[in-house]
Amino acid sequence: MIRLVKEIKNASAYCLTLQFNTGEVLRVDLEAKLKEWSKSPESKFKQLLDPDYFCTAKLDKESETIFWDNGIDLCSDVLYSIGMGESGLYPTHLSLKKSFSNMEQILSSADG
Repeated sequence: MIRLVKEIKNASAYCLTLQFNTGEVLRVDLEAKLKEWSKSPESKFKQLLDPDYFCTAKLDKESETIFWDNGIDLCSDVLYSIGMGESGLYPTHLSLKKSFSNMEQILSSADG
């Protein structure tokens, strides 16, 4: 089942309380993931480490996920999984970038 964000119930430093289309309300603690995703010097995730900026999270009603004005958005399935306590997940665009990078490596080694 695809889980979509229906409402932001609360936003505090690094934590969002979200209601999903399943009716579940989960507290999503993003502090550890934000620190992990912010390691790169050019990472936009660093802005989200500012608690005041983090709390400006908005609901994109069309895609039913969360975004910030700096262009960061998080897949609702990632938010759900973090809220359920699963780890090892990446924002969608980072995951795709990693997949394409791995694919390029595989193709280049097959050519050589």
